[in-house]
Amino acid sequence: MTDLLGYLAAPYSNDDKHVRLARFHAINRAAGHLMASGLYIFSPISHGHSIAEDYPLPTGFDYWQRYDAIMLGACDYLIVLTLAGWQKSVGVTSEREMMIELKRPIFYANDESRESLLAVKRAVTQFFEM
Repeated sequence: MTDLLGYLAAPYSNDDKHVRLARFHAINRAAGHLMASGLYIFSPISHGHSIAEDYPLPTGFDYWQRYDAIMLGACDYLIVLTLAGWQKSVGVTSEREMMIELKRPIFYANDESRESLLAVKRAVTQFFEM
């Protein structure tokens, strides 16, 4: 497998700051597992959450949508971390639609556990070796 870049999508936005923080940590664990397995991963929430907290910037998808579209264009595939609320997430839905439009593969991780993410790594590797 060549040097491919994956985009890690997950639900984030919520009115409750504690929910956003818990999602941020779950996403970081998932990104860490994927990166430790040898995949190159861009995690927009891992990148944007800390900046939005320290600056402060908006945390909603309306603000980040154009930024995410640019990054998705640079990525070879999408991994969706199916945390609670992922199917209703405006951001995840938009990111999935963008990747479908770009005709790039989408993979799903059930949770941030090492086992779930290693299964995704195997699926990504198999897909791109064909």
